[in-house]
Amino acid sequence: MEENIEKIIDNNLYKIFSQNIYIPKSFTNTIQTIEYKNKRTKERINLKKIAVTFAVLLISMNIVVYAYKIIESYKSETSIGYVSESLQNAVENGYIQNVDMEYVYSKGLGTKIEYLVMDDYNLNILFNFNTSNIKNNNREANIEDLTIYDENNNIIFCYDYNKYKKFCKENKIKYNNESIEQYSNGYGTQLIELSENTNKTLYTIRSTKGFPKSKKLYIKFNQVSFDNGEKQIKGNWNMELNLNEKFYNREGINYVLENQNENIDLISAKATNTIMRITYKINNINISKVSDIDMYIENQNGNRYDVNNIEDSISTYEDEISATFPITTENKIEKFKLYILLNGNLEYTVNLIKTT
Repeated sequence: MEENIEKIIDNNLYKIFSQNIYIPKSFTNTIQTIEYKNKRTKERINLKKIAVTFAVLLISMNIVVYAYKIIESYKSETSIGYVSESLQNAVENGYIQNVDMEYVYSKGLGTKIEYLVMDDYNLNILFNFNTSNIKNNNREANIEDLTIYDENNNIIFCYDYNKYKKFCKENKIKYNNESIEQYSNGYGTQLIELSENTNKTLYTIRSTKGFPKSKKLYIKFNQVSFDNGEKQIKGNWNMELNLNEKFYNREGINYVLENQNENIDLISAKATNTIMRITYKINNINISKVSDIDMYIENQNGNRYDVNNIEDSISTYEDEISATFPITTENKIEKFKLYILLNGNLEYTVNLIKTT
């Protein structure tokens, strides 16, 4: 009986656990920065994955234990991790910077960056930790106080308010006494590979207003934790990266309403190298009272694009609605229709066209 159970898991569930199901809590519950802690975000949830997870948990304890062992020797099939289809395609087409660097060591823990991807809305960084000198390392590494800034002292990402305040004082930058002012509004982490001596974690950092066209990134942190914070290592890790020209010379495609619409106020619509983001307002509607918002796009050829199947694909802030789609500049879309559904009903259709 045990052999049959293990065979079922090997054949049918291994990919689910290694790629789709095991998404760390910090990724599924997108950690918002202090600046955004009061924002209400509606997140799309893949109920199928949740259903599969609970179905497996209910079958038997033997399966749960076996699945846990799979996670402990976890290795994702792709280093890009669980991301949108358009970002995956961008990476496959060469929109990525592989980094050749030595480990930076502090307190016996080595860290280096293997690759990064950066455009207006996405910053993905794969950290590789050499844990050969670290005992009891059997869960993903978490950087507790990550700070990223560029050559112009633009604060790309910072989660620790004290570090933010200190950075601003040292660089004579006016700072906010109540919140962190930065380009990022949230991040998530994904375990990519876990072995006896290696711990690879992907940081997916997002921006709704758009990252600057930085030529350098400075990455600093002083604390790394393992085993959900039970083991902490304090040190001093500093890295400097020169970014590829394709990142800082990137160009997006902006879209505007083909005709003015009394119901929809378009704030922005832009396709980048890895994604398309559209932000708008619906007039005379209290968005907080709408339980379900969905949308899709049809281009000039009738091809349909649904919103990205990732955790931040549709979000709301006050009366603004923002959505991401698996469309990039490579799709070369000249015009398209945006269909907006509220509570399952198609309510609005608007035409957008590429700006000249």
